[in-house]
Amino acid sequence: KFSANVGFDFRTPIAGAYYLHTFSNVVYRSSANYNSGLSYVGAQGSYSIVDGGIGIQSPGNKFELTLVGKNLADTHYVTNIDAYSTTNAITATPGDRRYVGIVLRAGL
Repeated sequence: KFSANVGFDFRTPIAGAYYLHTFSNVVYRSSANYNSGLSYVGAQGSYSIVDGGIGIQSPGNKFELTLVGKNLADTHYVTNIDAYSTTNAITATPGDRRYVGIVLRAGL
């Protein structure tokens, strides 16, 4: 029905020629029916996903070391719901779970 996406990407100088890099993104999706037949079992409530990160960029942007997080609130949601028949199971494809990691990006 409705979705919105808001985010920021901010970079500021710190010690020497190094930069602090922070970013975040929030996605909102209103309730919807993810079943191709629009069955009542395909209803998914509204939810929000928050991603973000903080990192250090080297002089000349030769490398960046960043702590990133995806789905920081560990929101449980589905991306697809199928009901094969009234006698078979209902299946759903879960959305991505929380992820926290370190990313090293280097230029050659």
